[in-house]
Amino acid sequence: MEVKDKQKEAIVIGTVKRMKHIYGIDLLIKSVAKLVKYLQENRYNEIANRIKLLIVGDGPELTELQQLADEQGIGDITEFVGAVPNEQVPVFINQLDIYCAFSRSESFGVAVLEASACAVPVVVSNVGGLPEVVQHGKTGYIVDIDVMDEMVEKLFKLVIDKNKRNEFGRNGRSFVQSNYEWDHNVTQMENIYLQMQ
Repeated sequence: MEVKDKQKEAIVIGTVKRMKHIYGIDLLIKSVAKLVKYLQENRYNEIANRIKLLIVGDGPELTELQQLADEQGIGDITEFVGAVPNEQVPVFINQLDIYCAFSRSESFGVAVLEASACAVPVVVSNVGGLPEVVQHGKTGYIVDIDVMDEMVEKLFKLVIDKNKRNEFGRNGRSFVQSNYEWDHNVTQMENIYLQMQ
């Protein structure tokens, strides 16, 4: 049986989202491109060569985003999977080392919770319901949507430190199990309704 060389394995950054401006896929592409450049400029070439970007989803901006990846010089390390059935989403989330949600607006971070449930660390924008589902510095990072350098910095911290990725992943899974277990949530809602009567 062949043993994989862990140092050569890809570090996969990605998301599962519709290809629409509101979801900030363009910001993800640009931040990964800047991350790779930063790694190369600072002699982290071995890690830079392992970065991959996985984007799952379809939408009106797909072609434009594919062109952007090429323009940013990361077309060769970016895979656009297209739409997948809901039951297949965990399969793709489990291929990720870091899940990103750089949305410009978001009501609630269901996909972020799915990533945390799969023990994948997350980096999300500080908008809408996303900060509610991330414990900053524990299950992932919350970044300012207008500060690209902050996105790159947090991605850098995670790509160079596998132990931190694993720690955040474990914490994220515990967080979801403690706070978003279905039966527990139903009981909480029932109690709220009873208090309102």
